[in-house]
Amino acid sequence: MSQATESISVFSSGSAKYEEAFLAFLHHTDQKVQAKSKITEVIDRLDALPGQSGKGKFIDVGAATGDVTAWFMPRFDETICVEPNTHFESSIRQHCPGAEIIQKTILENDPARLAGASFILCSHVLYYIDPEQRLENLQAMAQWLGEGGILLVILQQSTTDCMKMLDHFLDMHFDLPAIADRFAAQSGGAFDVSFEKIDSHVTTSTFDVAYQIAEFMLNLLPMINPPKRCDLEAYIREHFQTADGYRFSCSQDFLIVRRK
Repeated sequence: MSQATESISVFSSGSAKYEEAFLAFLHHTDQKVQAKSKITEVIDRLDALPGQSGKGKFIDVGAATGDVTAWFMPRFDETICVEPNTHFESSIRQHCPGAEIIQKTILENDPARLAGASFILCSHVLYYIDPEQRLENLQAMAQWLGEGGILLVILQQSTTDCMKMLDHFLDMHFDLPAIADRFAAQSGGAFDVSFEKIDSHVTTSTFDVAYQIAEFMLNLLPMINPPKRCDLEAYIREHFQTADGYRFSCSQDFLIVRRK
């Protein structure tokens, strides 16, 4: 197959190619550093919940490798990693010794087991959930919160360069504020709901890395008709190229849900 007709690579979140591309993304973006700072700030807002000696129960939904979980695990009495992808189990155990691992999706979990959480982190997970079920998943996680507990949901802003690329090639659109509005309207006033935004970018001096990360972004959801490689290459050069390399935005929405 010639490069003119060759499609981009399609891979699942459990594959080695996904992990390699994910690591390339992490190494060339400030998104994770920005997120760490904001998550720390949100955790600092927590008060000890009734009957808890410290910060209580921390649930990381979509813990992946567990390296982010490990940053915040010492702040809590108990840590649970909800990660249905068995590919990450050994990495979570390495990064988060003592954490409980639950290999189920959000809706498969027993609410009674996860109830009373003081802090729930759900970072860049909703991409992988059917659009018709995103609100239901948000509602399920909110029900795990104890009194005064906080659920923090992180997703890329719909107006970033990365999301515009997904919309251009795959007609995929993510709108966390819209989901949050529906959640707030149906919650009966049981939660305080707020939004904060943090700017983040991918920066690289080489086209190969820019392409790898762009391809990774397009694999956020299964692709029935993946675009041609040559079309993605042309898009990257037209929209992301700068005088000294490549730069594209991946800024984040932070949805903060607090049980009253």
